[in-house]
Amino acid sequence: MLRQIQSFVALALGRRVPFTVTHHVSYRCNLDCEMCGLKRLEPVEEMPTEACLALQEDFRDHGTMVWEYSGGEPLVREDLEQLVSSAKSLGMRTIVHTNGTLLPQRRELGGLADMVEIGIDGGRQSHEALRGSGTFDAAVAGLEALGRLKHRRPRTTILTILNTLSIQPDQLDEIVRLALEHDVKISFTLASAHRIDDRPLKNASRFTPSAEQFREFRLWLEREKVGPRGHALQDAPAFFRVLGNFPDYPHRIPCRAGIHRCVVDPTGLVLPCSDMINHPINFLTQGKRFGYGYEGFTRLSKAFSCDKQYCYTSKANFTIGRPWRILKHYYLR
Repeated sequence: MLRQIQSFVALALGRRVPFTVTHHVSYRCNLDCEMCGLKRLEPVEEMPTEACLALQEDFRDHGTMVWEYSGGEPLVREDLEQLVSSAKSLGMRTIVHTNGTLLPQRRELGGLADMVEIGIDGGRQSHEALRGSGTFDAAVAGLEALGRLKHRRPRTTILTILNTLSIQPDQLDEIVRLALEHDVKISFTLASAHRIDDRPLKNASRFTPSAEQFREFRLWLEREKVGPRGHALQDAPAFFRVLGNFPDYPHRIPCRAGIHRCVVDPTGLVLPCSDMINHPINFLTQGKRFGYGYEGFTRLSKAFSCDKQYCYTSKANFTIGRPWRILKHYYLR
C-alpha cells in the first residue's frame, strides 16, 4: 500500500515514475494480420523466464503499478501464467493484450490476470479482412472461454482499432452487439498511418480513417453513450473530442513516454513507446544509448523526443494525465 501511495503521489506531482510498463514478451504470433508491422521484424532471442521475473521486480521496486503483456501474441509464451502470477504477487495490476484465439486452451490465464483485452476489429467482415478467415469465430471463442470462468473472470474488454473498415456503421453495431452478448466492455482506438521515423507502412492509407469518418464516429459514440447500449462502451467521448480534426490536424496530447510509462521489447531493451520497437538502431548511430531494467528507463529522456500529434498510445497518455482517470481505468471499473 505504501508503494501505491508513493507512486500516485509521484504522478500527481508530475515526477518521473514508470507507473505502467508494457512488456512485449514476444514478436511471435499465431496470426498474420494485414496491418501489423511487427510481423516484418527479424526473430529475436526472447528473455528467459527468470530474467522476466527479475525485470518485473526491478520496476516494481521503483514505483511500477501496472504491468501489461503484449506481443506479437503474448499467449505464445508458455510461461505467461508464471509471469502474471509473479506480477500480481508483487502487488501490480496485470493486463494481457491478446488476439483471443489461444484463450480456449489457456483460459486459466484469465483467472490470473486482472484485465484481458481482446482485439476484435469490428464485425466479422472487417475483422477477417484484416486478420484472416476464421479469426473472428476464434476470437469470439476466446471471449466465451473467459465467460466460463464465472467468479474468477477478469475484467474483459474488446479493443477495436478504428480503421477504414471497422469504422463503418454496420461494423460498429455488430461489435457493440457482441460486447452486449458477452457482457464485456468495448474500447476504441484509431489506426495511425505514421512510423516514428516517418516511414509509413505501404498500406497505411488503407487503414487510417478519414476526417469525415472520424467525425461520424465521434457523433455515433456520443449518441450511443447516452443510449440504452451505453454501458457497454468503456470510452468517454471526451478523449475523441480532445483529438480535434483527426487525422489531418489532431490536437497533441502530452506524451508520458519515458516519464510515466515505457515499453520493454522481447530482448529486455527498455524503450519509450511501442512505435520505437523497430527503430532503436537509428538512435544508436546518433550516439544515444538504450538500456535494460529500471536503469534503462532512467536514460530515456536523453534518448528520445517525438513531435507526433497522434499515436496508438495517445489514450494511455490521456488516461495517465489525470489521477482520477487512472483510478477509474485501472482500479474502479
